[in-house]
Amino acid sequence: MMDHKPISKVSLSLTLSDFKQKGLYLIFKDSTVLPLTESNVAEVTRRFWEDPSRISPEVRKHADFHPCAICPEAGNDAICYTLRPVLPFLEDLDRYFSYDRVTAVYRGDEDQILHIAESDMQNALHYICILSFLNYCRVVMCYRKYYHGVIPIMSFAQAVEKIYLNVYWLHKGNKKEISRFLQQFQHDISVTSENATKRLGLICQKDALVNAFYNMRVAVDFLAMEMDNVLSNAFQPFEEKR
Repeated sequence: MMDHKPISKVSLSLTLSDFKQKGLYLIFKDSTVLPLTESNVAEVTRRFWEDPSRISPEVRKHADFHPCAICPEAGNDAICYTLRPVLPFLEDLDRYFSYDRVTAVYRGDEDQILHIAESDMQNALHYICILSFLNYCRVVMCYRKYYHGVIPIMSFAQAVEKIYLNVYWLHKGNKKEISRFLQQFQHDISVTSENATKRLGLICQKDALVNAFYNMRVAVDFLAMEMDNVLSNAFQPFEEKR
């Protein structure tokens, strides 16, 4: 189990020095902080997977923990890469339900900006889902550029809007090309997220992580179904003020 690091106060008087590294910090009611920074996740994950005692041979061999059928690693004796940054933190994260409240602080690439939100656990854990899929999943990591500018603690609607604007820009507004891309994007996210939620459902006691991964699929499903409305809704508030 990870060591939780207490901070002096949980309030809006937070400073950059409390959160030195890029990543997500979850602040709980007892004033402890779970740092899910990129460097911390990488180090804890490395130690976890190098320790054979952390996962039993039975679990390692279980079919549900092997790569998806569409993964380049399919058929190999390997555990799903998407789970690699998740399992080391499972003991900490699996103590909470989806609706449990938490203060989420995210520090991105901008050195002088902290993003702070009061959230429920399933939305706060959107960060670990994005990190898992885009940095580890052998299928989904190719979509990383489409998440440019997505802040993990932004609202569902804002995230969908930002992703679509990236899709629109990167495909130069070509509607046919965008439609084909979204179909493939939706398929890949659907398969990988469904398998991830199935695996987590076997080992999780609470639903926060399971629902967080499920929401990754919902976001892309919504994106594919509502793509014609996303751009108009994005700029509607500005048009109404003209």
